Amino acid sequence: MTIGEKITIYRNNRGFSQDELAYKVGANAELLRAWEEDREIPNAVHLLALKSALGVGIDDLLSDNKRPVKRMSGKQKALSLTLFISSCASFFIALILALILLPLSNGNFAKNFWVFFLFAPVAIGSIIYGFMLKKKGISAKKNLIAGFVVLPFLLIYGCLCFIPSSSGNPAAANEFLQTVTTQTGVAIPEGENINYYEYKTGYTTFKSTVYAECTVTFNRENTTKLYDEITSSSKWEKILPTRLVGYLPNVSRFSNEGNYYYLIYNTYSKKYNEIPSEEGRVPFIAMLYDCNNNVLYVWDYVVDCVK
Repeated sequence: MTIGEKITIYRNNRGFSQDELAYKVGANAELLRAWEEDREIPNAVHLLALKSALGVGIDDLLSDNKRPVKRMSGKQKALSLTLFISSCASFFIALILALILLPLSNGNFAKNFWVFFLFAPVAIGSIIYGFMLKKKGISAKKNLIAGFVVLPFLLIYGCLCFIPSSSGNPAAANEFLQTVTTQTGVAIPEGENINYYEYKTGYTTFKSTVYAECTVTFNRENTTKLYDEITSSSKWEKILPTRLVGYLPNVSRFSNEGNYYYLIYNTYSKKYNEIPSEEGRVPFIAMLYDCNNNVLYVWDYVVDCVK
């Protein structure tokens, strides 16, 4: 490859026009064209100026067996860096977003992992752009590495949202509700739709650790039965007292404008809607009935009580 061909390639890599490069090296455009067309050879002064302006070594210009390394333009470098940083950060951003959405999924963290799929296009874009630059002879290893490393994690974690963490056994759900009825004395009618989740190690919300939860909807007849029992019983609170806010898991999910009834039962003291007198890990059963949506929420959990 001639020195003129190398000057042309290096100039294009830096995004200079012939006039711009000629000005930078103290020559005129006609002389620069003569160099690039190999009609003339730059003298030592001009070679040093070309070295400085093009950011290459003298050997890069003069060596016959050394092929010029193509460099990114300003726009290519900006896009490459943006995709690289976005790819590296996408997994952690998705994780934070899944945590933010935790109250909307009844505390089931894995349910929110679908958000990892939203960031997969970023990693894919980094891979595609890396190959596009490579095809042009420009090295973009960091884009390829970032994309190929992050993409599998995004897809694997995203697929976790499809793995059920709940008990698919209706008998287990019915057994749980029967136990709740026995302990609290609240007769829960037969549900039309029941979603039951059991957590072996529990999940933490504020100062509570939830081990089981259930959501139940009812048909018209059983809705009436439950509502009549709730409104005629002193066990239920229409407005959750401020002192008890910390003793109800996932309370942040429910707005103050909602139409709810609450029941918090201490299985140690067998008291309703009272702050525990004991310290340590105290077991509770809590129920919340959403009148507007006809949904009963039930939790089995413990609270770290400190006086």
